[in-house]
Amino acid sequence: MVRDLVVFQGKLFLDGLKDIVVSPLSIAAAIMGLLMPGNHARYLHGVFTLGRLFDRWLNLFPERGGPEGVDVYLDRLESAIAREVAQGRISARARDALRRALQGVESVPADPDRRTDR
Repeated sequence: MVRDLVVFQGKLFLDGLKDIVVSPLSIAAAIMGLLMPGNHARYLHGVFTLGRLFDRWLNLFPERGGPEGVDVYLDRLESAIAREVAQGRISARARDALRRALQGVESVPADPDRRTDR
């Protein structure tokens, strides 16, 4: 559940960034449509298409089934990190960074080998 919450919050952040970008882009597209000859709605409809593609890729509210869009990349990243940790190939510095990032989100046991006098 914690993972799902973190992923959802990340997706909400990306969705907010999309809104910040698409709003002025849509105004610029509408102005271009008014100034250019031909199909006036072409530019604005292009923004609509980009927004739909991004929303599909972001998959903010996933339905049951396999991962899609950004979830595929998140699953790959999670698997790669888990594999590195399981094989002991993750550096102490990276392990400490992950532990700090997770601190407060879930209970992470302290590393008995970690020196505090650095």
